[in-house]
Amino acid sequence: MIFRTENDGKMLAFLASIYDNACMNSKQRKTLEVVFKDPVSGTIEWAAIESLLVAVGCRAIEGNGSRVRFEKDGEIESFHRPHPTKEAKRYQVRATRAFLIRLGITL
Repeated sequence: MIFRTENDGKMLAFLASIYDNACMNSKQRKTLEVVFKDPVSGTIEWAAIESLLVAVGCRAIEGNGSRVRFEKDGEIESFHRPHPTKEAKRYQVRATRAFLIRLGITL
C-alpha cells in the first residue's frame, strides 16, 4: 500500500536536488559554492558555469553568435557567452544563481 501526502512534491524536489548534487564532480561543486557566495565573484570562468548547469541536468541550446540558453523542467534562462574574456560577468553569476534557485538547487 502506498500512502500519498501533501509533502510528496517537496520530498521529490529534495531527492532530485540530492541526485543533482551527487552527479557533480568536485570542480562543479566548487563552482556552485562560488555562485552562491557573497559578494558575487567576477573571476569565475564561463566554462565552469556551463559545466555546472549541464551537471545539474540542464540542456544547453545554442543560439546565434554567443547566445546560449539552458533548459530544465520547463525553466529557461538565456545568456550571452562573455567575450573576449573567459570570465563571467557579475550579472551573469547572479542570473545563474537565480536560475539555480528556480530549479530548486541551493547549497
